[in-house]
Amino acid sequence: MKHSLDNILDSLNNVTRAEAPPYFYSKLRNRMYAGLLPKPMVWRLALALVVVALLNIATLQLAPHSNAQTDANAQSIASEYSLTLPETY
Repeated sequence: MKHSLDNILDSLNNVTRAEAPPYFYSKLRNRMYAGLLPKPMVWRLALALVVVALLNIATLQLAPHSNAQTDANAQSIASEYSLTLPETY
């Protein structure tokens, strides 16, 4: 048993440290950062999303809610195509 362990340990005597090819780390770093957006661009996109969301909310709050006009439009379309609308519409 000791002899087999010595053989295994002796096989490690000639092992050298692996060398990376030239410019390996710079290529790796460039690949990692190539897919990322720059920080100012991320903040611009986030700001644009917030502005669009606020405009949508403001539009929903400020838009007039006239059911009479909607009912009249639906009734005119129904009469144009000879349809009957349910009373709950």
